[in-house]
Amino acid sequence: GEEEEKLKEEEERRLEQVKLEREKREKHTKEQEQEKEKIDQIYNEKMEKAEQEKLVQLQKMDLVREKRIKEEEEEREKLNRIYKEKIVKIEQEKLVQIETGIKLEEEEREIRPEESQEEEKIIQPVEEKKD
Repeated sequence: GEEEEKLKEEEERRLEQVKLEREKREKHTKEQEQEKEKIDQIYNEKMEKAEQEKLVQLQKMDLVREKRIKEEEEEREKLNRIYKEKIVKIEQEKLVQIETGIKLEEEEREIRPEESQEEEKIIQPVEEKKD
């Protein structure tokens, strides 16, 4: 009777209490998971942003490096051009000197032909007389 009815009601209240506590725990667990997901998302976004900034900085470094390499190549080409021009100029001066020297020798021969002929005799090898 009445005892059983009382026990049944207490059991139902206890079961209801257990159910409410379980629901409360599940709700709390779900809220914790949502909070953790939110935090994960925020920090994943921060990590991605930092990674993007790193890539941008690396690209800037590459551009600076490429610019420096290009400037060095241009400087090297400029130096090569300057020294090629100097070498050509020196070679032209040498040719002018040689031509001037040849002209001077020719002029000296024209002025003193007898001396030139004497020099030529001396310079040319003497043929041996054959018996």
